[in-house]
Amino acid sequence: MKVAIGAVDAIAARTLQHASRCDAIWLSSFELACSLGVPDNDQLGFDELFSRVMAVTRAANKPLLLDLSNANHITARRLQQLLAAIPQPVTLVVDDTKYPRTNSFSSHPISVIPPSDMCRRLERIISCMKYHSSPSLCIRTEHYIINHDAVATVAYLGYLLANVSRQPDLVFIHGYNVISAQLDIFRESFPNLRLLTMSTVSPKAFVSDFESSGVDVLVIPNILTLQRYFEGPVLVNAILTRKRSVDGLYRPFNEVIDEIQFPDRAN
Repeated sequence: MKVAIGAVDAIAARTLQHASRCDAIWLSSFELACSLGVPDNDQLGFDELFSRVMAVTRAANKPLLLDLSNANHITARRLQQLLAAIPQPVTLVVDDTKYPRTNSFSSHPISVIPPSDMCRRLERIISCMKYHSSPSLCIRTEHYIINHDAVATVAYLGYLLANVSRQPDLVFIHGYNVISAQLDIFRESFPNLRLLTMSTVSPKAFVSDFESSGVDVLVIPNILTLQRYFEGPVLVNAILTRKRSVDGLYRPFNEVIDEIQFPDRAN
């Protein structure tokens, strides 16, 4: 099983570059929107997405899984520009949520677009991918997490696969219980597809739980984003209240400067 972990900026990507068990970097619309102080509902433009992709790929050379959930409004020309600027292997993740989108973190209900509309969304991305040397395609569906019906989700995915000009390299099924309890139906229906899922809907689960389920790729998003949010104030307060030295548990800055800067890829 491959593991992809979320990174929203260069220092997070640099952290993951040193993690041997991390096989790829996940750049999600949720983390990106939060880091820029806006809801995850399609407010981001191309410039914000482009600058973050450049920062992350400059800091780490691991393969990139790029969530295009906030990119519905990006033109084909700009998407081609983005692909041309990414130096490492990239997988474009295209979801089927209705725009303006909400997600599973939102208090508003999410919904998926009709399969014919999803095919058109996919074809737009596929047409841009041919100008890039080695992109992969991942279909992300929220169908199961909304309907909790594996048979219906198989039928929905079957329609997509039969009506797009390029078969995806991965299918991202959102919902841990479908992986742990209903994986066989997807394996039997799509034996040649690699399956991906995300850890955020699986409370108290361990990586080993996913390994034993047979999923091909596990995405663990938000680790460094939420760690910073929840543990950052604890660290700062410990320093300011004199319970910890100003250097904390860290090595002196002059010892790590070369590790956190990126002179080899600065240009």
